[in-house]
Amino acid sequence: MKQEEFEDDGRTIAPMDVDGMRESMFRFRRKRSGEQKQAGKKEETPLTKREAQLMSRGIWLAYALTGLIFLGFFALFLLFCQFVWFS
Repeated sequence: MKQEEFEDDGRTIAPMDVDGMRESMFRFRRKRSGEQKQAGKKEETPLTKREAQLMSRGIWLAYALTGLIFLGFFALFLLFCQFVWFS
């Protein structure tokens, strides 16, 4: 039994368009560096050493705060297990 050869006639069976979304959201392509400059984007100024240090310190403080919060919840969970759940 030989299968028939598939031939695409161009009809749309189920459209995948989403109402309200721009068509450009579905087209992924990288812009060349020249196109970005021509699009009117401003060039970023480089950070000074002090600004970079302050930004790095702020990032690490955010990580530390997040870690302390998770450690606190873990400690509370262990206390809950010890005194309530397993007693």
